[in-house]
Amino acid sequence: MTPAPLTGAKILLTGVTGQVAGPLARNLVAAGNTVYGTSRFADADARAKVEADGVIPVAIDLETGSFDEIPDGLDYVINMAVAKSNNFDRDLAANAEGVALLMERVKGVKAFFHCSSCAVYEPNGHVSHVET
Repeated sequence: MTPAPLTGAKILLTGVTGQVAGPLARNLVAAGNTVYGTSRFADADARAKVEADGVIPVAIDLETGSFDEIPDGLDYVINMAVAKSNNFDRDLAANAEGVALLMERVKGVKAFFHCSSCAVYEPNGHVSHVET
């Protein structure tokens, strides 16, 4: 089965300054999509790099539920953002509750793809586990 090409779509991609979402954003733009890349964008250089890649920067904050800049009329959302402050309760709120609020904000899109990371789990030190 050959996957259908994704082109001509309006896509919101969270975590665009990250190691996985950044290259994905560039590829989606190259395929002819309009990509809105989200981050907190506290770093002006990161915002400039995203813009240079042809991505439209959109400042959001999953921790506070600040989604004012998200445009209407999106086709797809790809969530690759991850909050990792080493404060488990704070990160859980952003990574779970914040994403739920984002889903509510963009309801009506064709699809919402959620990709997470094991980095969202609270570290348990260097505990050995026996596999059976």
